[in-house]
Amino acid sequence: MIDHLNFYAIEELKNTKSKPRESLRVKFMYQKVNTQGAKLLGDYMAKNCQNLDKLHIDLGNNQLGVPSMKHVLNGLKQCKKLKYFYFNTSENRLGSQGPKDLSQVLQLLKELCEIELFMESNQISDEGIQNLFQGLKHNSKIKRLSIHLGNNSIYNGGIPGFVDCISSLRYLSIVEIFLSHNFITNSGLKELSKILVYSSSIKTFMLEFSNNDIDQVGIQYLSDALKTCSTLKKLYLKLSYNNIGREGIQYLAQGIQYCTDLTHLSLFLQSSFIDYEGSTQLITAVKSCKYLSYFFVFAWMCDFVSWQQEKLLKSLKKQKRLVECQFQI
Repeated sequence: MIDHLNFYAIEELKNTKSKPRESLRVKFMYQKVNTQGAKLLGDYMAKNCQNLDKLHIDLGNNQLGVPSMKHVLNGLKQCKKLKYFYFNTSENRLGSQGPKDLSQVLQLLKELCEIELFMESNQISDEGIQNLFQGLKHNSKIKRLSIHLGNNSIYNGGIPGFVDCISSLRYLSIVEIFLSHNFITNSGLKELSKILVYSSSIKTFMLEFSNNDIDQVGIQYLSDALKTCSTLKKLYLKLSYNNIGREGIQYLAQGIQYCTDLTHLSLFLQSSFIDYEGSTQLITAVKSCKYLSYFFVFAWMCDFVSWQQEKLLKSLKKQKRLVECQFQI
C-alpha cells in the first residue's frame, strides 16, 4: 500500500505505475524542464492525484513560461481534496499572467488548509499580485499562508490585495510574507501592517521586508499595528538594509512592548543604521515579553554592546521560560 511517492526526474513519471494515496513530492529544480516535461507532469497529476492530501511541487530555476505552467495547472485542477500544497516556481518566466492563472486554479481547491507558494524572481508586477490574492480569498479553510515574492517588480499598488485577502480568511493563524528586494515604500508598509489590525486570529507573523525603500515612518506604521497584537505568539521581522535608524528602532520597540504574549521573537536588522540609544530601547522593550522562550537578533553593522546582551539575558532568565537567546552582531 503506497502512501507517498517521490519523483526527482521527469523520466520517472513515464515509467511509474504507482498511484500516490496521500502524498506526492515532485522535485525538478534546475532540470531544464520544457513544455513537454510540464505537460507530462500535468497529465500524470490529472490521472493519479484526485485523492491526494499533500502535494509538493518544486519547479524552481527552469525558465518555464506561462504556456508550460498551464499544463501543470491543468493537472492541479484535479487535486480537489488537497489540504497541503507546496509550489515552488521561483526563477522562471511567469510574469503577471502566471499568478492570475494559479489563482483561478486555487479557487477550485476548497479543502486547502496550508499553502506555501514560492514565486521569487518572476518579474511579477502589482497586477499579478492583486490577481493572485483575489483568488486566494476563496480558500476559506486556510490556516497557514506562506507567500514568497522576493525580487519581483512589486510596488505599493500590489499591497491592498494582501490585506483584503488575509483579512477575509477567518481561520488563518500563521502568516509568512516574503517581499525582499522589491520597491515598496512607507505607504506600502502602512497598508501591509493592517493585516495585524484586521486579523485577530493570527498567532504567528513573519515579514521579510529587506531591501525595500522604507525608513522610520514605515516602521512607525508597523509599530502602531503591533500595539493591537497582545495575543500574538511568534513574531519574525526581517527589516535589514532599510534606513530604519534610531527613531525607527524606537518605534519598533514601542510596538513590541504591547506584544506581551510573545514566546518567539526574531529580528533581522543588518545595516539598518541603528545606534546605541536605539538598541538600548529595543532591549528594554524585549524585557516586557514575559513569556519569551526564544529571542534572536541579527544586527550586523548596528550598535549593540556586550553589556546590553548580558543585562537582557539576565532579565529573561529570571522569568524561567528562556530556552535560547542569541545575538549576531
